[in-house]
Amino acid sequence: QSLEEALRQGVEPPEILALAAGASTVTVRVYAGARISDNHVQVDEHFEDELGVVPLVNYSLVDGEYVVAMFVDGAMRASSTALLRLRSADSPQFNVTDVDIRLVYSPGDSELWPLSAGPATGPRYVNGPRAIQMAAAADPLKTVAAPEFAPRVSRGVAARAAPVRIGIAVADDSCLVTGRHRFQLPTAGPGAVRTRTLEGECTTCGLVRRFAGTPWAARRRDKSAAQASRAVAIPPVAISGEPDLEVAFDVLNHVGHGNYATFEKIAAQVEGSGLLADTLLRRQEVVGHVDVMRDEWLRPAEWAVNGASLVPLGEGRWALIGSRTRSMVERLRAAVGPHSTVVESVDGELAHVEVVGTLDVSALEGLGIVVLSESPALAIAQSLPFIGEIELALKRTSIPAYRTVELWDTGAAVWVPTDSIGGVGAYRLKDFSATYALRSANDLETGTIAVGNAQLVKHLANMWASDPLLGYHTGSRSVVVPLGADLPGLYGRALAVCSGRAPRELLKNRMLQYQSVPRDVADVVFTRLTQ
Repeated sequence: QSLEEALRQGVEPPEILALAAGASTVTVRVYAGARISDNHVQVDEHFEDELGVVPLVNYSLVDGEYVVAMFVDGAMRASSTALLRLRSADSPQFNVTDVDIRLVYSPGDSELWPLSAGPATGPRYVNGPRAIQMAAAADPLKTVAAPEFAPRVSRGVAARAAPVRIGIAVADDSCLVTGRHRFQLPTAGPGAVRTRTLEGECTTCGLVRRFAGTPWAARRRDKSAAQASRAVAIPPVAISGEPDLEVAFDVLNHVGHGNYATFEKIAAQVEGSGLLADTLLRRQEVVGHVDVMRDEWLRPAEWAVNGASLVPLGEGRWALIGSRTRSMVERLRAAVGPHSTVVESVDGELAHVEVVGTLDVSALEGLGIVVLSESPALAIAQSLPFIGEIELALKRTSIPAYRTVELWDTGAAVWVPTDSIGGVGAYRLKDFSATYALRSANDLETGTIAVGNAQLVKHLANMWASDPLLGYHTGSRSVVVPLGADLPGLYGRALAVCSGRAPRELLKNRMLQYQSVPRDVADVVFTRLTQ
């Protein structure tokens, strides 16, 4: 199912798998409520086989409790039952108002406040797309104009010599190479006692395997193999090209808040890769859908969904950012009236909701949506500290153990292999996981490193090299950075809130594009990255 279809039909529910070994027919029924009743049948599917698969996306089931029952070979009594609880953002576990203020980015919290949210402790803070008491004004700091973006040219990496390995070479005909074992069986001489099984040992690797030693044992083995290979008709699996991140966002809106382990479990239901959790969190955070608290090592620790806001994008255009449900979008569509339209689209696998036309704010009362009078992009950008102040506040530690190390090439914007961390710059230390670190001149003297995340250390290294990664593309009114060099925390949100969209990945050109960014906002953010 494509994401466009999911937006029209609602969030995709799970599928039911019913299996009764050796059965001729299987019937699957789903009943509304907590008990079996013929008056509450919602799904009734019959299969002429021992296996049945029922995708619930084909049925309009609302949030609630259901009983799933399986009937085998036409029996009147269910062979097995299971309780199914359907939940979505339309039935949240939280009060939006309480969760919304749970995490905010407040200048009084810590020196790392643009990268890590926390409880609202002061009158000034950024909450989702809302900049509370951070109104844009004349910037007291001298603003440096962002340069026109130019692609960075890779310098190429010299091939490293292959490591020398000490040991005995494996023969070309070895089973370790060919995968074919050569088993040595015991010799069967005159008068040898026959046993049901014989043990054979591979002459190369020593693997021991049992073989049939009598005709009766061989026939039994063949019969067991034939039964195991009995074909069962299994429906084809629907494979989508990209993970449906809208499903994950709906779950986030249902759960409301939690620790990072909870977030990883939600992401794993969409795609098994551990990278999706990190990607999804950064996309949701940069737009303003969620705020994220990080620990002193800048690892995500807690997250919370923000309240819904309509953010102005330009004349007659608003983006819906924050908590969103299917019913809210439908009520918004009904409230805006004939002079406006609600447009749903897909960008970076995330649903994007816009209101286009004339907006009557009074008609939105009771929807739980805050309508901003102006874009908060400039106010957020002007509140940001210089990125050099962030570097001074990073956690310092002794150098950890690592197997390989890479240095960030500030000119080509790529990681390159290196044999030493004895110079100033950004490093990626690899062991069982990757550690992203910085070494300043002071770190070299004290034998320490500053720990950050993948995005932050790149921008800090380029700041030291007086070569910021950010560039402005006048033709498309967008900010462009190398792929993988997303602007961290609120530095990225100041740009993303201009369009209400996460930055677009241009994989072929290895670029990341923040769309529809005014020149004054881009200049302020660029200035913050220069020192």
